[in-house]
Amino acid sequence: MRKKGWVVTVSGGLATVCFQAKESCKDCDARRLCHGTDSRHLVVVQNNIGANPEDEVYVVQSAGIAFAASFLLFGLPILLSVIGLLVGSRWHETASLVSGLAGLILGLLIAKLLNNRFARTSVFLAKITEIIAHKGP
Repeated sequence: MRKKGWVVTVSGGLATVCFQAKESCKDCDARRLCHGTDSRHLVVVQNNIGANPEDEVYVVQSAGIAFAASFLLFGLPILLSVIGLLVGSRWHETASLVSGLAGLILGLLIAKLLNNRFARTSVFLAKITEIIAHKGP
């Protein structure tokens, strides 16, 4: 995925990039899921090419990384919840419900722990690949 945005702040090897919602997003019913109530979206990305604040840049994130992050956030908790439901169904409906909820909570905790770990390593961060226009200092 390649998107155009502009750098808001730079700190070390990271930059906060602002993306403007596309024109087609105005009529989308799900636009608040992507951009909240604002038409802008801020994302922390790797800045290995030395972009400065106010520079217009291209940011790239591979589809494989996006899929893996989505699976960790959504798929793992659901998978563990279903496993919990199946294991608990061997005894009683209440056991199935409790073990399903336990699996969901365990999946969310694992996702949170992995998120914290990956946030420190920049494994899932998108990267600035090109500076389109130098507007900053």
